[in-house]
Amino acid sequence: MTTIREGGLLAAACLAALALSCSREPAGISGGGIDFAAAADSEQSFSQVGPFTLVERSGAAVTRDDLLGRPWVASFVFTRCTGPCPMVVSTLKKLQARLKGGEARIVTFSVDPEWDTPEVLRSYASDAGADPKRWLFLTGDEKTIYPLIYSSFRSAVERAPPGEAAIGMHVSHSTQLVAVDKKGRVRGYYHGESDDQLDRLVARLAFLQREKE
Repeated sequence: MTTIREGGLLAAACLAALALSCSREPAGISGGGIDFAAAADSEQSFSQVGPFTLVERSGAAVTRDDLLGRPWVASFVFTRCTGPCPMVVSTLKKLQARLKGGEARIVTFSVDPEWDTPEVLRSYASDAGADPKRWLFLTGDEKTIYPLIYSSFRSAVERAPPGEAAIGMHVSHSTQLVAVDKKGRVRGYYHGESDDQLDRLVARLAFLQREKE
């Protein structure tokens, strides 16, 4: 199991190589032989999402256990982002439309939680047309969210040092969409900045919904 420290070092190395641009690969997973966009019926599993308690835009507490029993898609954005986050949200809007009638949900984690209060996320989610029953927006403490992203989702996230990045580009993070199954296991990584893997993600979620617990 990747420790928080190891996850942080892996993410930092990834981010340094990317020169504070958003990551397209899961930190800590080499590409050798791994199909990140797992096929619909693949048995592949990457990691287990660890326990967490965060706050939804409604003000309600949401835990990892609240998400068990249904497949879901994790995504990482921040509301002040002037980089790729709007493209990720655009892809998620298309995904939300494709998920109507199913059980799968979208769970978006803020990587700028000090700014992204529940009130800020409510406005942002409303502008995105996010259905509160199908698309959750979570915020909380950076010291909780960043280790969760490193260790559970094996993805990169890092805040730029003060003064070293313009507002809107001050957090570097993975733009991938992460498929999670009913047991809280990570089962695939898919492009978030475009919809070119959306069909594969939707098929994957349908399989995870049918899969026995």
